[in-house]
Amino acid sequence: MQNNKIPSPSFVLEERLLRQNLELIRGVQEAAGVSVILALKGFAMWKVFPIVAEYLSGATASSLNEARLIFEEMDCKAHTYAVA
Repeated sequence: MQNNKIPSPSFVLEERLLRQNLELIRGVQEAAGVSVILALKGFAMWKVFPIVAEYLSGATASSLNEARLIFEEMDCKAHTYAVA
């Protein structure tokens, strides 16, 4: 990809590097026997949610719309909470 051909403004993501990082996270999940879930507030690039869903156990939702996005784009569990 030529940098001068990328429209501006843009978010550019290298899928190979994303998958490399997700492999590392999956390794931590397996080694520790835990589930790692995506925080939409920290990573909301929803176009790659299907890729993320291949590696993580779910995502957090703080609204109905976020839960719907997780369901529709990741097809996995949406973890929710309510402040008490």
